[in-house]
Amino acid sequence: MPHSLKVGIRTCALALLVALVGCSDDDDSAPAVGTLDAAACTRKITPEVGVNHSDPIYLAGFSNDRTATGVHDDLWARGVVLQSDTAKIAMVVLDVVGYFNNEIETIRALVDDPSFDAIVVSSTHNHEGPDTMGLWGANQLDSGVDLAYLDFVNQQVADCIAEADSALRPAEIRFATGDTIGTSLPPEPDLVADGEILQHLCVGGSFDDAGDCIDGIEVLGDDGPIRNPATPSFQVRDRDSGEMLVTLVNYASHPEALGSGNTLITSDFPHFMRVALEDRFGGIAIYMSADIGVLQGPLDVFLADENGDMIPRRSFEFAERMGEILAQRAGDALADVSEWADSPLIEVVESGPIAVEVTNPYFELLGNLGIFGRRDFTSVDPGRGEITSEVQAIRVGSAQFAVTPNEVDPQIANLYRDRMVGAEHKFVVGLGNDEIGYQMPEAKFNPGCFLCFQTNIGGEDDGMCPGEEWNDCGTVFQNNIGPGADPLLQGIMNDLIDELAS
Repeated sequence: MPHSLKVGIRTCALALLVALVGCSDDDDSAPAVGTLDAAACTRKITPEVGVNHSDPIYLAGFSNDRTATGVHDDLWARGVVLQSDTAKIAMVVLDVVGYFNNEIETIRALVDDPSFDAIVVSSTHNHEGPDTMGLWGANQLDSGVDLAYLDFVNQQVADCIAEADSALRPAEIRFATGDTIGTSLPPEPDLVADGEILQHLCVGGSFDDAGDCIDGIEVLGDDGPIRNPATPSFQVRDRDSGEMLVTLVNYASHPEALGSGNTLITSDFPHFMRVALEDRFGGIAIYMSADIGVLQGPLDVFLADENGDMIPRRSFEFAERMGEILAQRAGDALADVSEWADSPLIEVVESGPIAVEVTNPYFELLGNLGIFGRRDFTSVDPGRGEITSEVQAIRVGSAQFAVTPNEVDPQIANLYRDRMVGAEHKFVVGLGNDEIGYQMPEAKFNPGCFLCFQTNIGGEDDGMCPGEEWNDCGTVFQNNIGPGADPLLQGIMNDLIDELAS
């Protein structure tokens, strides 16, 4: 599908100047880079009945009709604005399960500032906050989203960005990439585990002795657990006073440590990570989710307390310990970096609007029923719909960011990281500027769930879909817009990353 590449307007202007005046023999044609200005901001977005949300508040991420009974800790929009002579960007992270592209376009319109080359709004994918997508209402056919709450969040984010933009001051930045290897008890080695290892299947047929799929559809499986324990992070401080402004940590784990039994509003382990980092360094701490699909998360992880005793899972004690460990690993990696950059090159390339085909019959049904709130959904023909999304890639000094509109598999994100030649620190911004479900390799997509849609929702086996492999409609496939999403989005992202490298 055709798409356009948009480079930050300052970069374009500098490139044009270089082309007009020429370069000396020893010039590598790199644009001149000015000093960094930066500021951070926070806005509380905790839902409150009668204030910014109706009653009840449906909690997102697990099952329908799970309603909030109180608040453990507040939810936030936390952001940072970075500006140099080459570009100005804003990155804001929300403590919600996901935020659709049309709402982010509303936020950009509220900011209404053409000096920004990119405004990135991502979600932590919090499973202990309000339903912002509509999927977790009283039942599967009743939306759980409160549009007035979305209006409130949109304004809070726009105000946050405006506040940071008005408070820009001379700054410097440092990057580090640590990991969480060896932080949990056996059998998992990290804070994150692969909750769904895809199996090698021959759907509708059988494997012969040579391992070939006969009379069926071959679906590839995983070689083993897939996870990403890396903690790419950055800090920004005031260049004159040394005051810490922001610490951002990018990590690949679902914020669902409390599990489905919790009914208290909380931002889960990111809350405790942020508290620990702010206590250690000062400033504002931000948790940014990375490549968390298919089901990378803490539910199968075991943690010990400081005395070596196992901590009960699905508990606030577990979430607190996980957040503290993550903060320590990321913080230690940052503290080991003595060099700060005050003139990082900032560049932005983006796709523009992308028409993405939806072949998931569940999503088509829900979209036509208006379950997704204000999400634009076009029914092209029976069994096929279309939504609009976007993809971005950003460079800030020695780091690159791949902004993907979904929960992308670490194996796909690894391909993005491999393409980031020249980047020392590689960030994947999951649920960036949208949330369109899981992105998994097309070759590992089991078509049985969609092909047997009528059988699966009707509960009657008409003989057309025999066997469990036809009815694999768990989270992985039911929350996937279709196998065509991966080749489309991966192709565009590859182009953008290559554009940054050129």
